[in-house]
Amino acid sequence: MARRPTPLYELEAEIVEAGGQAIAIPDDVSNLADVKKAIELMVNRFDGLHLAVNNAGISGEFGLLHEISIEKCKKVCIPAKVFLRHFW
Repeated sequence: MARRPTPLYELEAEIVEAGGQAIAIPDDVSNLADVKKAIELMVNRFDGLHLAVNNAGISGEFGLLHEISIEKCKKVCIPAKVFLRHFW
């Protein structure tokens, strides 16, 4: 899941060519509705969620965690909030 579709589809093709399974989902990880839709798609396609990596970054704001705005932090945490329920 990423905003830029071209590199996402390229990565999906590499994984499939190497014998793996992948699904490219061009969406915005800071949008709760997009994240919910994407995770449901993954759960249905792969019969559950077995691994999740949250690599969302905060663009335009740098510094120590306690110096970054709460709103920016919330956008990074949205995917984790949605996908964690599939592990318990």
